[in-house]
Amino acid sequence: MTTLPKTLFDDIERHGRDAYPEECVGALIGTVAAAGSERTVERLFPIDNRSGENRGRRYLVSPLDYLAAERAADSAGKTLLGFYHSHPEHPAEPSATDLAWAQPNFVYIIMSIRRSGDAAPAAAGAGAFLLDPNRSGFLNDQLAVGR
Repeated sequence: MTTLPKTLFDDIERHGRDAYPEECVGALIGTVAAAGSERTVERLFPIDNRSGENRGRRYLVSPLDYLAAERAADSAGKTLLGFYHSHPEHPAEPSATDLAWAQPNFVYIIMSIRRSGDAAPAAAGAGAFLLDPNRSGFLNDQLAVGR
């Protein structure tokens, strides 16, 4: 299970709306319970989407941005839990590209951002996913949004 405060969930949505129609991306920083199956997100680390092409369907985290996220987690005495990103006009489900780039032991929060008519883009669902140990797909992780 991955838990995060509502304020951080709202921050992910805001980041997705601001980046729309491109994908946004950021790191999830927090703690892992001793058993390893329960993660608590305590901080977000927004990252610039470094993808050089098709930014509406792809994001890229540069090695320097990854290192900065690791250092931010370390300096806070926390753990880099994984990453979040948006799917503009697509469901909050991992894509084939997400699978190709996924790393074990990270949680991935995906937020669908959609626009309806002339309305501003808004969240249309979110989910948390873990890479299956055999790398054949993702496992659904329970996403708990607190107050």
